[in-house]
Amino acid sequence: MIRDNPLFCGEIFKRIDREGRKAMQKYVLSSILILLITLLIFSFASAKKDSRVISPQVAALVVATKPAPDNPEINKQTNEPDTIIKQDNASDHFDLGVSYSDKGMYIEAVEAYKQALKMKPDYTEAHYNLGLSYYGLGMYKEAIDAYKQAAQEDNPDIAETHYKLALSYLMLEDKDSLTEEYKILRNLDSQKADNLYEAAIEKVSSDADSKYIIQVGAYKIPDNANKIFEKLKAEYIYAYVERETNFNKVRILGIKTKEEGALIIKEINNTFGLKPFLLSAH
Repeated sequence: MIRDNPLFCGEIFKRIDREGRKAMQKYVLSSILILLITLLIFSFASAKKDSRVISPQVAALVVATKPAPDNPEINKQTNEPDTIIKQDNASDHFDLGVSYSDKGMYIEAVEAYKQALKMKPDYTEAHYNLGLSYYGLGMYKEAIDAYKQAAQEDNPDIAETHYKLALSYLMLEDKDSLTEEYKILRNLDSQKADNLYEAAIEKVSSDADSKYIIQVGAYKIPDNANKIFEKLKAEYIYAYVERETNFNKVRILGIKTKEEGALIIKEINNTFGLKPFLLSAH
């Protein structure tokens, strides 16, 4: 019979062998696919479990427990929570405040500097940096108080302190105090005095509430205008020379009311013998 033929039987066995291999391959591929799907599901579940949202308060606490990167004394501490806050060293709190300030975290910086000052009330640098942090928060009155504490004779950066103090007065539009600080800076550091003057003129020039200008005089010769200007600038930080083709107009900017203008005109007349008059700024 045909099935007793050896060639026919060999062909049958070969076909069975091929079918077996195909079945095995399908089984292996199916197992691998199931394993991969299982791993993906497990990974997604783990990631979802660990994706926690940290509130700003908790985030601030995490930062607060980290040592300042450049302070070897703080870096020696352990990772125990509140380690830095427990320190009895004013410089540790100061360094922590610097770290906060560098990150723009001025509220936290203020608290760190206050802690330093509780331990060392005459800590000049802490007073100064406290002023910087308050200024960064727009708390100019508090910044002024801190800068005043830092403006001591033994402060090596006394000129910079007065400069920052003057900027705070400028932001509060305290013209009298600003002028006093300007006079101090003229004696301490003429460059900083010039920087303050430029900042003051820039700010007052863009102030919509400055409705009037006092014109002290108009001079064809620039040197004559400059002499009057220098005399006025020592007393009125908003003094200014407007250069035109034929005239150099010496003016005082930043006058908000007619009453204020009249008072300054009277002062200039009595002090310098000049006869200024009031102009509209617009």
